[in-house]
Amino acid sequence: MFEMKRSDYIVSRQKWFQVIVEELEKFDTKGIFLHEITDNIAPLYSTIIKNPLCIDKIKNKLIYYQNLTDFRQDFNLIIENCQHYNDQETIFYQDSLMFQKEIENIFHQDGLDGLMTKYPSLDNYREIFPEFNQSIDNIKNVNEQAAERAASKIKKAKLDSVFLRRNNDGSTSLNLINPETSNQTPIVFQSDNFGEVLKKLKKTSQLISFRENGLYLLKPVKTLDYDPFSEYAPKYDSTFSKCKLNEFNDVLSHSASLNTCVGSKNDYSSSLLSSWVDYVSDKKTTKSSNSISTSEAESSI
Repeated sequence: MFEMKRSDYIVSRQKWFQVIVEELEKFDTKGIFLHEITDNIAPLYSTIIKNPLCIDKIKNKLIYYQNLTDFRQDFNLIIENCQHYNDQETIFYQDSLMFQKEIENIFHQDGLDGLMTKYPSLDNYREIFPEFNQSIDNIKNVNEQAAERAASKIKKAKLDSVFLRRNNDGSTSLNLINPETSNQTPIVFQSDNFGEVLKKLKKTSQLISFRENGLYLLKPVKTLDYDPFSEYAPKYDSTFSKCKLNEFNDVLSHSASLNTCVGSKNDYSSSLLSSWVDYVSDKKTTKSSNSISTSEAESSI
């Protein structure tokens, strides 16, 4: 079987790195992550961001990358720097989230397979990158390299509250040192594992609050109000609405009738409203209210 030489491996990897950079550049349409950011553009950027990085710098050191893991970590560092410096409401933060999704897609095996189909000149990434070599020795080497990278990150950050632990099976775990919650003096430190308190972790600089999917939100027709003498001007704007004018009027009439029904506070209105809510929620409201009343009755006994 034909085996590739070391020089062939290097050339094949360089082609892959170059193609991935070109593909990711297409998604950075505004050029936010392309060039180096200085303090003249972003005040105190060099003070806040300790390890600045941009796509231009990644291009200049393509020859030094040996695997896809280190290559992807540099792109993740660009995203982390952007999210750490900018607030969630800014355009830069929103663009970083979109760019982060594209990074995840392109470094996934499906994305890499798509690049092989798009660029037939690329060699099979499973043969030239050590991450996809499933031999036991290679898996052990990859794990050791990942542990060394994590240890170097902790050492650079100078963190005293975390440490890496090498297990008997060869795996490595990251532990946090937390003070015990008791009133002992002096404070006794104990180690807690991430897996005991958290579910699946996602790389980000801060926690992202929950946001409702825009597909589930109803955008009504906007009413336009002009001067009294603008008789021929349009009365409604439905450019960004998700419903027609008659549907919008139906929603308003239903909401007004519900407000009137609830305001009357009689048995008929309450039963009618409960039936309507059960119809909308597939009887989940009645089930939850029955369970609450049952638990209250049991507690009173």
